[in-house]
Amino acid sequence: MWRIPAAGGKPEVFVRGLSTPAGISFDKRGNLLIANRRTHQILAVDPAGKHSAAVEGELQMPVGAVQMPDGGYFVSNIDGRARTVSRDFVSPGPGIAVADAGSVYVVDYGGTEVKQVHEDGKTHVVAAGFRSPAGIALSADRRRAVVTDWGSNAAYELLIGAGAG
Repeated sequence: MWRIPAAGGKPEVFVRGLSTPAGISFDKRGNLLIANRRTHQILAVDPAGKHSAAVEGELQMPVGAVQMPDGGYFVSNIDGRARTVSRDFVSPGPGIAVADAGSVYVVDYGGTEVKQVHEDGKTHVVAAGFRSPAGIALSADRRRAVVTDWGSNAAYELLIGAGAG
């Protein structure tokens, strides 16, 4: 994983020793979370580049993770023994973002949709028509999203979330 200086310049290695890293996000303390597929862990990386396991033991090929406001985690996990909230995906993708205190948006990169998944397992489509969505990023107010789509080699901006109608 590389760090690119804010003032420009040559990229430098930020984290070494990863094993098939996938989706990334930040936790509540500002640590970088990395879904490390091959080791079946979610790693937390501090600003100095030192990493430790934030989530492990029940995962099988995690591809994305976010920390929720209550400190728990939602993990986009291809297979495994973790408590499954939703199986309503062709293949959950690395794109995952906190929607609100009790739900997340997850791309279905094996499918064509972005879905909102609630802690109680309720899942509904919030955007459709993609060819293979891979990533999602939300604006600070969580009303706009940008979704990257491998299938069309494009990024799409859309209104999403409460009050976006």
